[in-house]
Amino acid sequence: PTMVIAVILAGMHLGLTNNIDAGEKVWGNAFEKQYNLPPLPATLAEAQALFEHGKLLKRYLNEA
Repeated sequence: PTMVIAVILAGMHLGLTNNIDAGEKVWGNAFEKQYNLPPLPATLAEAQALFEHGKLLKRYLNEA
């Protein structure tokens, strides 16, 4: 749980300090095809692999 909170806060900080546009607002079900969003990782292993290969959060988490 601590890592999840740290990653959420880091993502929020990154978005706010770099003025990153969040994109189109989603109303209702974000899984509807009209939004054409990339799927979330289906398993914990898939999520961990994406995290390990990412570069942005490593700067926040001192894992560079």
